[in-house]
Amino acid sequence: MLFGRIKKILLVRLINRNYGDTVIADNTAFLIKKALSSRAVILDYDLRSRDVFQVKYCDAVIFAGGGLIKFKGEDFEQYISEIIASAEEFDVPVFFNAVGVEGFDEENTACMALKKAINSPCVKGISVRDDTETLINSYILSNIRVRSVVDSAVWSDKTYRGIRPEKNRAVGIGIARELLFSDYGHTEIDGQYLISYWCVLIKQLEDMGYKWKIFTNGLNSDEEFAEKVLSEIGHGEKVAQPMSSQELIESIASFDSIIAQRMHSCIIAYSLGIPAVGLVWNEKMRFWGDRIGCSHRFVVPEQLNVQKTMEAFDRSLNDNITKPDRALKRGVYKELRHFLRIAGKNAEHIENINDYKRKIAAAALGGIGKKFKNTNTLDAFRESLDAGFCLFEVDVRAASDGKAVCINGWNKDSYGKLGIDYDDELKNGLSSEDFERCLYYKRYKAVSFDEFAEVFSKNSLDNDIRLIIDIGKPPKDRAEMLIGSVAGSIRTHNIPADRIMIRTQRESDIELIEKTELCCSIAYYLAVGKDKDDSEKNFKSALNCCKRHGIKVISMMPETFSAETAELCRKNKLKPLVLSYTKAGDIFNAFENGAEYVGSHYISPNYMLDLLT
Repeated sequence: MLFGRIKKILLVRLINRNYGDTVIADNTAFLIKKALSSRAVILDYDLRSRDVFQVKYCDAVIFAGGGLIKFKGEDFEQYISEIIASAEEFDVPVFFNAVGVEGFDEENTACMALKKAINSPCVKGISVRDDTETLINSYILSNIRVRSVVDSAVWSDKTYRGIRPEKNRAVGIGIARELLFSDYGHTEIDGQYLISYWCVLIKQLEDMGYKWKIFTNGLNSDEEFAEKVLSEIGHGEKVAQPMSSQELIESIASFDSIIAQRMHSCIIAYSLGIPAVGLVWNEKMRFWGDRIGCSHRFVVPEQLNVQKTMEAFDRSLNDNITKPDRALKRGVYKELRHFLRIAGKNAEHIENINDYKRKIAAAALGGIGKKFKNTNTLDAFRESLDAGFCLFEVDVRAASDGKAVCINGWNKDSYGKLGIDYDDELKNGLSSEDFERCLYYKRYKAVSFDEFAEVFSKNSLDNDIRLIIDIGKPPKDRAEMLIGSVAGSIRTHNIPADRIMIRTQRESDIELIEKTELCCSIAYYLAVGKDKDDSEKNFKSALNCCKRHGIKVISMMPETFSAETAELCRKNKLKPLVLSYTKAGDIFNAFENGAEYVGSHYISPNYMLDLLT
């Protein structure tokens, strides 16, 4: 353990549906905590967020790992350059942890931008999981500490507690997207080739008496191809699409062995002592096999056929290597620990921001796992409650039968999350009964407003929480039914009116709300203007409506809110409610400009407090 003051670490990670990237970040966070014990505050930062406002409030920036030193197929260099430029400005030390290096080209502008960023004085160390030679010989110009290590995910057996591999003679078939090989130059290995390959391979495993299941690391494109392969086989099972890194780990732990395309499936298996055969579509897979002394387990593209794969499979089962090498594992930890020893504490902080707890709303009840938003589900509500939200915004719309249900509009995007193909017949919504049978992302239950109101009421007994109900623009023939349904649920579940605010966009709906005699507060919507004149006209119209009905809160989108809008609100004694922000910097600036409330899916009050104090 490193003794001393609490250190605030900005952990830069990739947030997506490939849970291999999440596993990298989880393991890196585990190693930081191992080094600093309770004296670490770790702030998750999405590499692509462009929220560099956060950098100056941290003591160190650590890139969690993965294939970051690359300039083809991704645009990482611009995000990395922005983060390092901000770290340089505020004298915040930077460390690249167990990163992958994928080539060098002095004629490529993206590569040169990456090289320039890496050689900034604030970069104090780089640990490399694969091509250390290219990094040292081609990228490094200054006296940066560079060490060769293994991927952080080798610590998965320690990071994820309670995972115990099963022994059931089942082989996990890890499938990735159809064009993965083709996109990396192996054009002969297309989707049709892979379908035939997997079908023949699985038939051979069956003939040898093995059970099998298909799994993926979580990407939708991987899932689509896995379903196509399974359909072609005509029988068998696929593990449900993982929705978290924990679920990916658990699925791999359920196999005796795996044959997989994704590198982190192989690394997780290695960590758990499970034999793995990897299909090499990228040089990083070959490097990994060499690094752990198991190159014979990795099938190169030139030899990707069933015979070579089964030979590698047989060798993997007969290997003496059953547990990760302790020295290899410790190397990645030692380099991270070395950096944390030299990282000082010089972060800026801000006093007196405790009212953020009451002023940041969980938009659409908040996000799930930093990846799923606009679900308006109980899962999102519970996660947001744990993240410190006291204010919740829920989108409520009229089902085709007029009942209030929690959904962010009957549109293509919402239907897509429910797994339903949109057409014009669905524009008026599902019936409440059909809607409540739906699952967002095949996992999270869709709920009626009444069901949510019951849960909200029970949680309000122990928590000082408040609710903003966004009713949108309900069809005029269902507006009264919708508002009546909302009011009925509020009364049935005894939610105090002083904890409720209804966000609406039409004066006629305000009159219907007043007719219910709920005595709750109302937020009126300020529409986005096409130009300056249109914006002034919209504000004047909204102001007049607010005056007529004694409304004190005016809601708007971030593109409408500005210092000028805030000043107009102040002059007219209106409190701005701005939905929704994705960046901590935008939230801070909104409050600085005079916003009374802001909404966010992922940036929670706890996160803002940890960042700024």
